[in-house]
Amino acid sequence: MKKKLLLLFLAVFSLGFVYGQKCETSFTSHKTGSQVSGWPVTMSGKAVNVPATGHVWILVESESFRGWYPQGNGECVLTNSEWVCDVHLGNGKQTGFYKISIAVVGDKANQALNNWVKKAEDTGAYPTIPFPDVLDGCSITTIRVEKR
Repeated sequence: MKKKLLLLFLAVFSLGFVYGQKCETSFTSHKTGSQVSGWPVTMSGKAVNVPATGHVWILVESESFRGWYPQGNGECVLTNSEWVCDVHLGNGKQTGFYKISIAVVGDKANQALNNWVKKAEDTGAYPTIPFPDVLDGCSITTIRVEKR
């Protein structure tokens, strides 16, 4: 009887561990307080346990005004849960403080972000957007950097 209970407990615990893994994002190249230069700035990180319908995007907000800018000319490609994306802070000459966030979005938000990228490329206009809806259960990681 004890053996059956132990096996049942292990089975339930194992299922909970496998199915309860959280979709998490992180930066590996930079951290809050980093000073950066150049344009663009290449950043990298990890996104683990991303659902099949998930898309990893980097978004930037200048602290001198509100609104977010999608980065990387599209979603970041994951290779073994790792991503690398170019991030444009300002127009190349601007300095100051920026928030950079990693978000895992669903198909609908991914399409809206891709539409923004296409329109920006076609028109040369880069309006800010509200932060997109993220997939339930996926973390948002934000760092604050200073561009010099």
